Amino acid sequence: GGTTYSYPGAQQGGSNSGTPSSSTPPPPAEEMSSGWWFVTVFFVTVFLYVTIGCIYNFKTRGVSGINACPHLSFWREVPGLVRDGVSVSRTVCTRLMRSIWPFNRMSYTEVS
Repeated sequence: GGTTYSYPGAQQGGSNSGTPSSSTPPPPAEEMSSGWWFVTVFFVTVFLYVTIGCIYNFKTRGVSGINACPHLSFWREVPGLVRDGVSVSRTVCTRLMRSIWPFNRMSYTEVS
């Protein structure tokens, strides 16, 4: 006799193999989350920005190589700007933690 399976798309009767019938549609594909949409759009945009910018600079200004990159002087400044941002953030956080840390307000008396 045939075996009855209780999961969706299960083969009814016949073989005991447990394989779905050939008429069973495949499970629906999972949609991308909003985070993956953002990452995908971001990298596609960066790729197009660099590619189109390099082509534009090559065609209109006649530059090639690294000099064809769009806004090259800005990109060369980015590491220093990031370093400055990290330094300022660290200073602000350190001062904030020192001002709210409860042990800063406590005093002690030396025991002789």
